[in-house]
Amino acid sequence: MNTYDELARSGIQLKTAIPGPIGTAQIQENLGFQSPSLIHVYPLMVARAAGCMVEDVDGNVFLDAQAGVAAACTGHAHPELVEAISKQAATLIHICGTDFHYPGYGQLCRRLEQHARALEAKVGRDVSDPAPRWQAFLTNSGTEAVEAAIKLARHHTGRSQLIAFRGGFHGRSMGSLSLTASKTKYRRRFGPLLPGVHHADYGSVASIVEQLFGHTVAPDDVAAIVVEPVLGEGGYIVPDVSFLKGLRALCDQHGILLVFDEVQTGMGRTGTMFAAEHFGVVPDIFTLAKGLGSGMPIGAMLARTPTMTWVTEPMDRPVAAIQLRSPQRCRRSICWNTTCSTTASTSALTYRFDYNPSSRDCLRCARCAVWG
Repeated sequence: MNTYDELARSGIQLKTAIPGPIGTAQIQENLGFQSPSLIHVYPLMVARAAGCMVEDVDGNVFLDAQAGVAAACTGHAHPELVEAISKQAATLIHICGTDFHYPGYGQLCRRLEQHARALEAKVGRDVSDPAPRWQAFLTNSGTEAVEAAIKLARHHTGRSQLIAFRGGFHGRSMGSLSLTASKTKYRRRFGPLLPGVHHADYGSVASIVEQLFGHTVAPDDVAAIVVEPVLGEGGYIVPDVSFLKGLRALCDQHGILLVFDEVQTGMGRTGTMFAAEHFGVVPDIFTLAKGLGSGMPIGAMLARTPTMTWVTEPMDRPVAAIQLRSPQRCRRSICWNTTCSTTASTSALTYRFDYNPSSRDCLRCARCAVWG
């Protein structure tokens, strides 16, 4: 099978023992260089994938029933996605989105705003004002989107406490891990975690009011309640509509932000753009990832415009433009022999650095480039 269509339309094919000889050899060759934290639940050495089908290095073909862990929402290597990635890679791979503007960033934020606006219209809110009602902060992953939501909630409210739910999964970086309570193995030996995080029973607003507000934390100290509108790893539980509506009412009553973690349920995963649409509830903040890039590493924290109250202070240093001319890879290192021409707003300097293994010129050149 040499083409996308041939693999995408093929059935399951088992040609060797699983894993096959090539896969077994490659797995053993690589294991020693990889972190033992990678769980590798199955000895599958993937060669390529198309649609819902995955082919290993021995030519065995499998049906991918997990969609790349809920990320490949358009299937593996969808031709339109491949075309878009190839076009973008040939145009611009990276520029610092916090320092500069580029069309794709703003276009994606606009599209996300339109989807959130449509949700508001669906629940009966007046969205006739064309001014942006939502603003987005793009990230590299779902856990980063959750971290951004934590920071925004604390910054906007001036409060420190957070509420999440037992069974919930929100990521494994330190802040999002503090919210995660699906399995103890994720948290074991990583403490102390983020302080001020409280957990309630998923599906029960009463557990917040009676257990937390009654004994543990005052409601006016709580910055946000973070919840998966459909519980994921904790059991794939669809809650009663009254649960999410009750959370919305509770947050409105006490000035708490409601955060829907839709990293797994968002981007059409439940049949609508956001799972929130099934419940008729609009949060203050969405966190998104996985299907947002259909396999590409991207996430987003999407918040109502009145909630996006943090202000960026302008940088007080000049912007530097770095141009590297005629780079040649050094055979003995990853350093480059290059002429480095640096132009700043306050001065124009040209440096010549020739690589010498016994000198610190490479370090000086790297420092010159890093400054920009």
